[in-house]
Amino acid sequence: MSSGIPLFNLNHTLIHHTKPINTLKISGDGTMLISGADDGTLAVWDLGSRKCIQIISVVFNGPVSAAAWTPLAPDSLAETFIFGCSDGSLHPTYDYASSFPSHEGAIEDISYDPRHHRVASVGGGVLKVWSVDSTGQLSNITSTPARPRIARSVSFYDN
Repeated sequence: MSSGIPLFNLNHTLIHHTKPINTLKISGDGTMLISGADDGTLAVWDLGSRKCIQIISVVFNGPVSAAAWTPLAPDSLAETFIFGCSDGSLHPTYDYASSFPSHEGAIEDISYDPRHHRVASVGGGVLKVWSVDSTGQLSNITSTPARPRIARSVSFYDN
């Protein structure tokens, strides 16, 4: 009797991180993967070749705790990404890697809204929504007050 759950086989292992992995995100076209870990690095993988093509080290910001793929521009098919760390910093990576403090606690999750070209992040009990301009710079649109209970995930929903 089948349970209806498909079986999967491990075909490949991508090796880089030396500590536990906190986030894995596959690009919209399925060709790239980003992985962030407690070792303070974010790895960019080419899934076709199964090779790591870039390492971004942010050990001074602590573990990489969340990430999301974003397009380079609202109607662009080309993608880049944004990631967050345990010190509350966000790192948009468009033309260059930049960093800025955004939350008082660790970034728990990041989500991208393709319809309105905005990013949401949650950390330290606060939800923030950011607009993304054509250069990848983030501007805070709104924030919730800090809450004693910490949200662990965020996503967009259009009705």
